[in-house]
Amino acid sequence: MWKEKITFIGINIDDEKSWKKFSQKNIKWITLNDPKEAFGLYIRYKANGIPFYVLVTPDGRISDIWYGYNKDSLSERLKQGVK
Repeated sequence: MWKEKITFIGINIDDEKSWKKFSQKNIKWITLNDPKEAFGLYIRYKANGIPFYVLVTPDGRISDIWYGYNKDSLSERLKQGVK
């Protein structure tokens, strides 16, 4: 199953105060706050919305890029991406 094969990392674009408040919630993934660098990622990968996802394989290859949230679509993309 893909859940045992993946690590989630969130890169926030919020100000530090908002990020700290968010990161104190019981979230189950790594969160980083770097608005300047995160914005650069959006430009580099031509992101058109938030949330923005980049699925990277353990060897560093980008296997999928997408934006927007749909629980079923996210689950299917992750299943396909970690095969």
